[in-house]
Amino acid sequence: MNTGRVEDKHRLGNESFVYSWIYFPVQVLSDLLHATWSSFRAYLPQLVPLVVFIVSIPVLLFFSVSAGWFVWRSIAVGWEACLYLQYGDGGSPYAQVQLPVLASQQKYDVSLHLVVPPSPANLELGNFMTTLRLHSPNNDTIVHIRRPALVLPSNSAPWSFLLGTRNTLTIDIPLTSNIVFGTSNAFASVEIGRKDLWRSLGRGEGRELTVSSAFLRGVVVHTGLRGLATRFPLLTALIASGSFFFISFVMLASCLLPMIEWRLQRHVQPSIESAAAAARRRRVGQRKAGEA
Repeated sequence: MNTGRVEDKHRLGNESFVYSWIYFPVQVLSDLLHATWSSFRAYLPQLVPLVVFIVSIPVLLFFSVSAGWFVWRSIAVGWEACLYLQYGDGGSPYAQVQLPVLASQQKYDVSLHLVVPPSPANLELGNFMTTLRLHSPNNDTIVHIRRPALVLPSNSAPWSFLLGTRNTLTIDIPLTSNIVFGTSNAFASVEIGRKDLWRSLGRGEGRELTVSSAFLRGVVVHTGLRGLATRFPLLTALIASGSFFFISFVMLASCLLPMIEWRLQRHVQPSIESAAAAARRRRVGQRKAGEA
């Protein structure tokens, strides 16, 4: 009997020892977490607006950069459209092309640029006409214009062939200026030559201009505030991005920071008042002690 009791006590002692070693760290960790939460809970009303404010700054940066990128993409820029002239269709060489995306209210200067070989046939053609028709996707004519042009020989240096330069001529033909398309999608039809195909001249042979390459070019006209943006697109985008971030930051700060300050004052004011009351009580006690 005594031996059994001794064994039971020994077993219970071992279990309590093991239990205390397991429970003690858990209890310490629980007390530590409770003390930390108790200390943190007093500042939680101030920390929540502060955390929201800090987390919102990267979001503002993202939207600010997006705003600058959108402004940069929206600014009108010049464009070029390559022309593939069609020959042998019974008339003058012609081409049709869809223009790049346009700024509908932006003014453009449109010109035609031709690269032609300085062959005797081209130099003997004399004047020819360039016809341009700009129209919308619904085939509504925006502008229809004709301009004369002429192939002139170049004044190249005698040793230019030693430099490996191409023996070609470049013809720039201004077609229209300050044109507003009124749409972001437009098409161009270009025809180069003469209606009579030069049959009314010389022996009545039909002739046409030989072209190596051709393209339409649209140059942005810089006027007014829009002109400042088109002249300095990167600077305009940076200003837009910075302005968006500054305004958003001020609005966010004006909404959240007063909440932090008000709650801090609400917690600090009672402690200040209690300290002042304690100081008054000490002065009263000292005065009574002096009178006694």
